[in-house]
Amino acid sequence: MTFKFLSATYARSQLSGTFRFGRLRYYQLLEYLYDDPYIGDANDGVATTIVNAKITSPEDPLARRLEQVAIIGPGISNAKISFQNVKLINDVDCFAFCCTARFSDEIAREMYDSSGYDRCIRIAGRQVLANHIWKSGVVQELNGRYVKDVFTRIAHGRIQYCQAEGDIRDGPAVPANPFVKLPRYTSQCEYRYALFPRQPLEFDALTIVCESAAILMTEYLLPERAAERSHHEKSGASLDATLSQLQTVIKRYQLEMHAINEMYRSVDHTPQAWKNALSNRDAAHAKFKVEQEHEYMSELHRCYAAIRKFNGGEPGIDRAIISRHPLHGLATLLETALARWRVGA
Repeated sequence: MTFKFLSATYARSQLSGTFRFGRLRYYQLLEYLYDDPYIGDANDGVATTIVNAKITSPEDPLARRLEQVAIIGPGISNAKISFQNVKLINDVDCFAFCCTARFSDEIAREMYDSSGYDRCIRIAGRQVLANHIWKSGVVQELNGRYVKDVFTRIAHGRIQYCQAEGDIRDGPAVPANPFVKLPRYTSQCEYRYALFPRQPLEFDALTIVCESAAILMTEYLLPERAAERSHHEKSGASLDATLSQLQTVIKRYQLEMHAINEMYRSVDHTPQAWKNALSNRDAAHAKFKVEQEHEYMSELHRCYAAIRKFNGGEPGIDRAIISRHPLHGLATLLETALARWRVGA
């Protein structure tokens, strides 16, 4: 589960499955040209390696490292070369969709104060979203070309907050990484999706349209809209709308599980390959349990609580919740009950 903060102007298009992927170079320019040090980041996707060295022999280990980054040519013979305070800059060219890995009132206030973002979209299924964008997303600015035809791959993960800087004397040049940012951005708790183009695309941003991903998104009301939310809850939604919401939550969960199982399905039928695939899949399920299971369980509980106000619920599901039934079991029970409830709705 991730959260996307944005202005009300763009919330509707986001909910319909439209994503804005900004080029990392654009985010770098935001700080350089527009003095925006919050959304902008001059060092986004940039790694720096400091070079202070004197090369007197081609056998010098530093000479080998500098050859690898084409600072000096191979076979320098007996030439003596000196470098002082030279910076090697590596960057990566990709387009990023940025969100946060968790929601908190502090992050919400920070987003509003720094950028005027007054809406938040909750996105279920990190791997599921990546699958949808890759398989069915199209690039609006490129006449609807499929994402997988324009880019080589999609990657996603949490941002690591550290200095992307090193010294050539300590090892090879530091590689650029779009999932590393400076520690001053730690409070953003960013989660990022990155698309890597097959060839340079001279756009500040690209609009990726993926209507099939709309099922993964719901508006998450911010604290200052609590009164509005309370009024909405008191007015009450219809049973049919509540059942549809429950069905959407269950579908998201099933897509998440399917994505994990497919991601680690072995194409090699040797016993060792099957064993490795099973081990990786178990690790992915364990990670899901720690990071996302609670959110899904809470959503199922909220939906069922609303349904009970209409039809009193069912004793079997009541017992399953009280006895802390596993998420998969509870989702299955609720999915089975959906058909019966729709008949009576």
